[in-house]
Amino acid sequence: MSVFEQVALAWQCAVVAARQSVRPAMWIPWLPVLLLNAAALTALIGFAHPAFSWLMLPWIRAVAGPSALHYPDCFRALPLLQARAAFAIDAIAGVLASGAATWMFAERFAGRVASPGDAMRRGLGRFPTFFTVSLPWAVLTLALTVGLDVWLGSRGSSGLTVKVFQTAAVALLVGAQSVSLWLPPIVMLEQAGIADTYRLLPRRLTQGSAGSLALTLAALLVHVPVQELLRRVDAIVDRGRPEIVAALVIAESILSLLTSFVIAGAMTLTHRAIVEEER
Repeated sequence: MSVFEQVALAWQCAVVAARQSVRPAMWIPWLPVLLLNAAALTALIGFAHPAFSWLMLPWIRAVAGPSALHYPDCFRALPLLQARAAFAIDAIAGVLASGAATWMFAERFAGRVASPGDAMRRGLGRFPTFFTVSLPWAVLTLALTVGLDVWLGSRGSSGLTVKVFQTAAVALLVGAQSVSLWLPPIVMLEQAGIADTYRLLPRRLTQGSAGSLALTLAALLVHVPVQELLRRVDAIVDRGRPEIVAALVIAESILSLLTSFVIAGAMTLTHRAIVEEER
């Protein structure tokens, strides 16, 4: 397929996947991710409560510094802290959810009954393989975000240098994310092992890399409005409305879940179309 055909296919598949969001059963694989993110946000907002303080106080101090333990600076640090927590959740529960959802979408698109219980069992069965092949992408993401910030801070880099490195990191992350979108269908639908996944990945990329890149960019654009508001977190807190920061963080978490749902379905359908064409 040409680049245009790949992008058009990905867009059509995303529309079809989005229509599945009205079916409650299709959301069941994502419940662990939703509940863990809600629990993390609750613990971050209520970090001073004895039920959470034993864990949250040292973690918040390590990630955002001692000032984040005081009001209202705790709200200034909330987006960063929730993002770090979400990264850990996605690296484990997100892998399970993506795998199970991929199988459910495949069953649904094939005209069969998509059982959430079967999907979770299959997701758990393939979890060791899926987690292992996803790990390099998680490490790369960590290196290009946390690692880069620490390195630039330790060097005392100028504003221009920081901007250049951060822009390059974003470009690398977008490319890496678009590649990693092919892992769930390869592992779950082609039942590939670790070595076979990396063997099949270049072939799938030649067949649909433009489509996965388009989906990645579209997901980023969806987040832009909330991300732009979160960049103004200091002004929001200074105006005495820190609860708005919490609302924005919740909105960001919901958007992440929605985009993950649509992308899982879109990549499942895209993979199916490519494999059928290959046959």
